[in-house]
Amino acid sequence: MSASSPRRPVLPASACGGAFALLTVVVLAHGRAPFGFETAAVHWGVTHRPGWARTVAMAVTALGTDVFPYLLALAAGAVAVRSRRPSGARPALLLLAPVAWLIAGQLLRQGLMRILARPRPPIADWAFDASGHAFPSGHAFTSALSAGLLAVAVARAHPRRPAPQRQRQRCSPP
Repeated sequence: MSASSPRRPVLPASACGGAFALLTVVVLAHGRAPFGFETAAVHWGVTHRPGWARTVAMAVTALGTDVFPYLLALAAGAVAVRSRRPSGARPALLLLAPVAWLIAGQLLRQGLMRILARPRPPIADWAFDASGHAFPSGHAFTSALSAGLLAVAVARAHPRRPAPQRQRQRCSPP
């Protein structure tokens, strides 16, 4: 496979998908209930949460909600269009393909969330409002997917070039 091969992002994307599938199986095998370490982490976070942490949590959550992930997906499409300079109807397809992937991912997430129905931590422990079930997390899943789409577009637009081979210096015998 050459350095500019479009298949390069398949391995990390497959590894992420496999890790997510494994985590889903583990959650199901555990009866959807929180693990002890999760409960301990939530308790520790609630009792040690400084005031600024809520602001940071809100900002991070915003990256995976509302319009922001779709803007990242459009940016991924724009990178693809700019790097390939297609003609005809292809620019529109390249621009909107990441948005279509994001929508497909959202449909998958919604389906899994309804099937798994994993409960959220107690509402008293929340730093902000949330809806639906806890897994897969809406903002975490969405921000990872939209950032991944942008990363793949950039990686395909700017593939690494192989390092130039050094010329061997030949020493002539004295």
